[in-house]
Amino acid sequence: MYTRYTNRFTRVVSTGFTLVELVVALAVVSILLLMAAPSSVNMIASNRLSTQTNEIITLFFLARSEAINRSAEVRVVPADPADWSLGISVVADTNKDGDFTDGVDTLRIASALEGNSLFTADGANSLSNPYVAFNSRGALLATGDIFSFQLTDPACTGTQAHLITVATTGRASSTRIICP
Repeated sequence: MYTRYTNRFTRVVSTGFTLVELVVALAVVSILLLMAAPSSVNMIASNRLSTQTNEIITLFFLARSEAINRSAEVRVVPADPADWSLGISVVADTNKDGDFTDGVDTLRIASALEGNSLFTADGANSLSNPYVAFNSRGALLATGDIFSFQLTDPACTGTQAHLITVATTGRASSTRIICP
């Protein structure tokens, strides 16, 4: 608090905030923050899903591009065939031994999805193999198939979920869908 004295015989003038004024101001600010917190949590979850969708689509684009450049089959393979959320790799048979599991065959590895995001193959898929393969022309190796995957969050609300589709031509795309 700032105190100003004009002279010895005049009244003392004090300027500043009282304790009551500070408490009221803090209460108003805390109420405003509490009202904004739920919307910011949803925004963060939505942004995380959008970022993860872009990273996954980039992996499919990379696999397709490498298949065309190498004139050979390139695969997008999950770290665990039962759960694509645990990580995804792009692999090519670089040493031409017919095996895609050598260390030199890995082109890129994407780590497990952050948060509680779930990346699952859609039930309509005909994934006879636990991977998506592109041929030397950039199309899906399994002709006539369209592979789709859902990327969701357990706390998903509204249209935050994403449907990632890989068409027969090899083109990957994403659309927002209603949360399951």
